[in-house]
Amino acid sequence: ATISVLSSALTESNNYNNLPIQKAVSIIDVAKKAGFETIWLSNQMCYGSFDSPTTAIAENADKKIWLNHNIGTSTQAEHYDDDLLPQLKKLGSSQNRRLIIIHLMGCHASYMDRYPPQYDIFTNTENIKEINTIKDIKRYNQYDNAVYYNDHILKELFSIGQKELKAAAVLYMSDHGEELRIGYGHNLSSNKFDYTILRIPFFISYNPKLLNSTGIITNLKAH
Repeated sequence: ATISVLSSALTESNNYNNLPIQKAVSIIDVAKKAGFETIWLSNQMCYGSFDSPTTAIAENADKKIWLNHNIGTSTQAEHYDDDLLPQLKKLGSSQNRRLIIIHLMGCHASYMDRYPPQYDIFTNTENIKEINTIKDIKRYNQYDNAVYYNDHILKELFSIGQKELKAAAVLYMSDHGEELRIGYGHNLSSNKFDYTILRIPFFISYNPKLLNSTGIITNLKAH
């Protein structure tokens, strides 16, 4: 899911033009051509079955910082996402136009690996509607803990972006959702599919002093 989604989200390649990603112009390419400094911060793996195509997009950035040095098919990370925050703060504010992309591990399975122990706050073990086993309940609890921790990360990212980096806008999106009730996760194969996998958070916070006069916000709301 990650490869297909980010290839379409971050480049001109899509389901309608069948353009190979290696021939597609990326958002990094466009930003650099427009005079932006481009920076990529990631807690995802740099090389692996699920990561290398995304890394091919990231490699064109002017500056790249990778915290996760695992390789292969693992979804393990050496750091929690909050270790990206000091890296972001180090960038400081700038007079130059900048595009900063931050690739979180977020709430990706395995959920229990995404948050530190102090965020293990959902521990319900009682059987509730549509959940049949203790294993299923634990999966829900672990996912909720991951979301709770992710909310903390987003609060910090938005605060740093707005207050310290003086960002014109901060945008957040996910590449996929997660199906918990049956346990599909984000398997998009035809025999394991649920629309919850396609439901993602997507929102934008912007500085009205910088963007209201440009027409950008009007266009975003219209679309």
